[in-house]
Amino acid sequence: MMRRIFALAAIALGLAVYLTGALSSPMLDDRLATRQRMLEEVARGKSTDLLAERMLAEAYWSRYPDVAADAVFGRTGKMGIYGAREHYQRHGRHEGRIWDLF
Repeated sequence: MMRRIFALAAIALGLAVYLTGALSSPMLDDRLATRQRMLEEVARGKSTDLLAERMLAEAYWSRYPDVAADAVFGRTGKMGIYGAREHYQRHGRHEGRIWDLF
């Protein structure tokens, strides 16, 4: 009897976790889908949305503190928020660094 209760509880918990993830998915939430498309366009260099560019730059700098501290590509560098993207395109891609929010 106890095993059956634990099995049902585990199934219910798994279903709850699955539904929580599914409901916060871009496939079911138009706002998230729009945001994801916008960020993908910025990541590919096909958009000029400054907020999205800032988000990607901050994610890159947070992931790579050495780049964030750089005088040219960093947070206070000469290139501003475009320094992170430029570093990735010039060096980061070849070094195996990640240009994405996640």
